[in-house]
Amino acid sequence: MNNEPTDPPYLNELGYREWMADMEASLGSLLQRTGPEVAAHLDYTVGSLDALEGWLLATYPDYRPLLDKDYRVWDAAGRYFGEVFRRAAGGEWVPNLEDDEGYSFGWPAIDNYPAKRGRIPPHFYITAAIDRRRGNFLSSLVRKLSS
Repeated sequence: MNNEPTDPPYLNELGYREWMADMEASLGSLLQRTGPEVAAHLDYTVGSLDALEGWLLATYPDYRPLLDKDYRVWDAAGRYFGEVFRRAAGGEWVPNLEDDEGYSFGWPAIDNYPAKRGRIPPHFYITAAIDRRRGNFLSSLVRKLSS
């Protein structure tokens, strides 16, 4: 996995498989990083996204330090959001390698969910949640797209 936020985490199918193989370890590191009080609420339900988003907002007043200094936290938060979305809305992780000129090339996405309105690249929604500072941006999105 790359540690530069401007570069995708992988550029080919093998890299995607390696990224997927790291899912459990990355999610475990997120639980450790958030601490026991927040981690106790991260149960992969849609409501748990408010706990994650609250922690992100309290920890990062702006998304840039997250990208610059805590790339692994950003990656883990994106994975967590993606897993919650996938479980609530259906669908599956896809490598997103079809269009090498597209903005989300090499960034994992959720696709093939029943209410599909486009691929969901979870990492980009983490930065949007921090930028918008609503506290329920992520859970609102999942509720909207899973109904």
